[in-house]
Amino acid sequence: MPVLRPIDRDLDTAAVENFLLRTDLPSARLFGERKHVALGMGEYGLLALAQDQIVGVLQTAGEGSSAEIAAVDSSWAQRLLDEYVGGTGQQLTVWSKDGLWDPVLAEAGFAEERVLLRMTVDLPVTFEVDSRLRFTGFRPGDEHRWLDVNNDAFRGHPEQGNWALSDFAARMDMAWWDPTGLRLGWEGSELVASCWTKITPEGVGEIYVIGVAESSQGRGLGYSMTHEGLRYLWEDRGCLQASLYVDEANARAVKAYEAMGFGVVAVDRSFTLAARA
Repeated sequence: MPVLRPIDRDLDTAAVENFLLRTDLPSARLFGERKHVALGMGEYGLLALAQDQIVGVLQTAGEGSSAEIAAVDSSWAQRLLDEYVGGTGQQLTVWSKDGLWDPVLAEAGFAEERVLLRMTVDLPVTFEVDSRLRFTGFRPGDEHRWLDVNNDAFRGHPEQGNWALSDFAARMDMAWWDPTGLRLGWEGSELVASCWTKITPEGVGEIYVIGVAESSQGRGLGYSMTHEGLRYLWEDRGCLQASLYVDEANARAVKAYEAMGFGVVAVDRSFTLAARA
């Protein structure tokens, strides 16, 4: 008998993480890191079971939660979505990675809201080092200064803004965490920008988060930090390719990345369903 129930952090987390490691499921491979963190922190999620085996997961993350689905097929994705929609009257946001659940969400009455582009570039790239900045890796004691710059840079952003120390600590617990990969840009003793990199399981170097303090924006420092991240991934980590995600609506950033040699290889979309009266 199929079972759909809320995820129990203490009982289910390990089994869900194992399910999300399945390499034969595109939706599991694409499951966002923010949802992995939310799962470990006990935020709301749904589990689909058939013959006591996990066949699907829906996990929310953050205030005004957005959700993602990993499932063995679209029928289980639909069941999870129906359960989620039926359990709340709030506005809902669900992500479809690389178009996997676009038909399911459209059929359920969701409307496209946001488009996120995944872009890649082969390494190395040629660039001029910005002499205005001094670059270092992350060191213990830099946490609060980095959080201040990040939250300043991403004020009002639905995923990256308003981070607490616990959000940062959760990433430090991830298997990919490397303090030298969080590249910091300093002007004198002031932290003004950062480029956080990570290495994917496939060995691709990802530009994870780039942030420039609001008072330092408009000076090309984001461009400089991107180049520092790419330099680090090539010279220090030996990566042959780099990737990043950028909002399609941010035409200026998309154009800048294209000028660096990045090209679009995948498209993720978020869909929303209006709150019910």
